[in-house]
Amino acid sequence: MTAGPSDRLTTVTCPDCGDTVPVGVFCGACGAHLTSRAGTPGLRSHAYAAAPGEHVLRVSVVSSLFPHLPHRSRAPFRSALVLLAALLVLLAVMHWQAALVAAAALGFPLLFQLYLQEADVYEDLPAPRLLVGAASGALLGWGWSLLTAHTVSDALGAGLLGGISAHEIMLDGILIPLGGLLLMLVPAVLLRLLARERGESLDGFLFGAVGALAFTVAATLTRLEPQLRTGLVAHDRTASSLLVEALLQGGAVPLTAAGIGGVVGATLWVRRHGRVHPGRLFTSPALAVAAGAALYVVLGLVDVWQPGEGALLGLHAIGAAAALLALRLGVHAVLLHEEHDVRIGPPGVCPHCEQVVPRMPFCPHCGTATRAASRSRRAELSLPVQPEPATGGKNS
Repeated sequence: MTAGPSDRLTTVTCPDCGDTVPVGVFCGACGAHLTSRAGTPGLRSHAYAAAPGEHVLRVSVVSSLFPHLPHRSRAPFRSALVLLAALLVLLAVMHWQAALVAAAALGFPLLFQLYLQEADVYEDLPAPRLLVGAASGALLGWGWSLLTAHTVSDALGAGLLGGISAHEIMLDGILIPLGGLLLMLVPAVLLRLLARERGESLDGFLFGAVGALAFTVAATLTRLEPQLRTGLVAHDRTASSLLVEALLQGGAVPLTAAGIGGVVGATLWVRRHGRVHPGRLFTSPALAVAAGAALYVVLGLVDVWQPGEGALLGLHAIGAAAALLALRLGVHAVLLHEEHDVRIGPPGVCPHCEQVVPRMPFCPHCGTATRAASRSRRAELSLPVQPEPATGGKNS
């Protein structure tokens, strides 16, 4: 009988999950830190499962919203985000309103599209599912924006005059944001119901984020379309008002939507293993939806309150950061608590640290979750199994 991979390795019993795993810094079966017992079991907050060099509570757009990216590709995407922000600032200063609306509505979604290509998503997932998610999100965003445009406009006008009633606060600050959130999540729920099998939790993240971004693009273009009728250049608006609008619609709004849509999608798709740890709480779809609802209500009340331009932008930026943290907690939890095949497999190259390690749900060297990498990249980095040397035969 041929010896398996575990017979040729030095192994240890993980104190968290009890599985026999290769000796290393992290448990290859559950991702727990083997050399340090600090922290809460099953949470591992010091090492984010998709980027172990980062704390789970670090606010990072790239590692949060682009978890499948290879480590070497993250710097170019950070540069692209900086360039997008610089473009929005330049267009606002130049008062080029039409170009500003297009860049604000389409800039980040186009960057997310580049991420889908870089992460081989179109090779790993059926394109029709992504198309259904994007199309349904766009239709719902367009319809919801048309339905609520006059209501929100009237409320903002009343706010500027200092005459908002309790009814308007309830409608425009709570019910409309909640309605928009629930519709934004419909593509993820629809695709989950149509799926014959769950696949992997980060598939759900992609479906949720794509649907939410499509909803946001359609809603933003519908709301800002009247501005285009006033001309290509906004002569009657200040650069500061244009800049605040651009950073809100092109930065805070899509980041918040993608964060909440992504975490709800990931929690809808996860298939949890049987072990119960405190971190398992963050894999709950109900908790993800509740967190998104609370965030959108707060931001809705901020919009009705209409503070100064700087305060409005700052509060929405805080909301976007909160959405990214919710996404990181959810993605981290589903990667740690997702059901895996925990057998010690043949050697392969870790997509994150590029060390040759036994193939397991987590890299024993750096602790990254194997499923944080795309299926294509995992297959690309798999090493061919070397045959056992022949014995007793003649040399050729």
